[in-house]
Amino acid sequence: MMKIALIGTHGTLKTTVAHSLCVALKQERYKIKLVQEVASDCPYEINGVDIEAQKWILVNQYSREMEAEMAVNGNRTPPDIVVCDRSTLDAYIYTVDLCKKQGMEIPKWMSYLTKASLSGYDFLFKTSIFSGGLIEDGTRSVDPVWQKEIFDLLNSYLQRWKVPHYCLPYSTIDGIENPSKNDLRQLAEEQVNYMIKVILNNGKGKVKREDRSLVLPEYATSGSAGCDLRAAESVILKKGEIKLISTGLRIFLPKGYEGHIRPRSGLALKHGVTVLNSPGTLDEDYRGVVKVVLINHGEDDFEIKKGDRIAQLVVTRYEKAEWEEVVDFDETDRKGGFGSTGI
Repeated sequence: MMKIALIGTHGTLKTTVAHSLCVALKQERYKIKLVQEVASDCPYEINGVDIEAQKWILVNQYSREMEAEMAVNGNRTPPDIVVCDRSTLDAYIYTVDLCKKQGMEIPKWMSYLTKASLSGYDFLFKTSIFSGGLIEDGTRSVDPVWQKEIFDLLNSYLQRWKVPHYCLPYSTIDGIENPSKNDLRQLAEEQVNYMIKVILNNGKGKVKREDRSLVLPEYATSGSAGCDLRAAESVILKKGEIKLISTGLRIFLPKGYEGHIRPRSGLALKHGVTVLNSPGTLDEDYRGVVKVVLINHGEDDFEIKKGDRIAQLVVTRYEKAEWEEVVDFDETDRKGGFGSTGI
């Protein structure tokens, strides 16, 4: 599962862009869960001097994100991607601003919670203040001076805490003094296209270990096409036996990629141990633990210890065909199959 959030001061189209991003990701066949801002539901006055309001917003932002990671479409099936139109850092920054102005100490637990939660985002995309002023959201104050104060404070914490993030583009409205609604729609489209490119084409696979002692997939040399997969359990593979061996890893492949699970040549040559369904296929939408079907063709039983390399994973791009039903095919010179051309 992947989690994405927009960060930035209020009135910078975060909600609009988040909704548009969800639509685009659904078109890519991902199961999406949107976490919307919680400030509008706060029982306290959020634009005043009540620290309880900021505590409520941060805690509820965090809890809604946790709930979203566990369920989608009303059931307990986790989504592929959680999109948050705010991050916990956004909620925290308003607390910092209030405490500074009131001469109060920032509650330590809020700092700890925010720092810890930031590691849970796979991508953070920052919005900026643009020419034409503040977009009213009906929740936060429309004071442009306060908007700029929050923006500057957010940037200072991004630097102080060294938070990895991407800055969204604004070329669509460059030079436009007062962007129209159509201009803002085009801006949102530009930013969504940018995010899709970053999210789906970054070439990074995600891995979750069921056991922290397990070794992540790794390439033996700089020129290796396949990365090693290791056993998460110790077993005896008897002569002629077939067994399903767990790697203890859940792998999230980038969009448009598949994984081939292939034998290790050393095991095959020296012990007759190979991947029975070689190559096994790891689909990009598979979220279960990766397991390897091994067979022992050797003359002796073979011992597999936890951590032993049992197969290799080759990640490659794939294309999907669009099928068209026809009445007949064009004939070729080839006749038959299954050895029809000889040995």
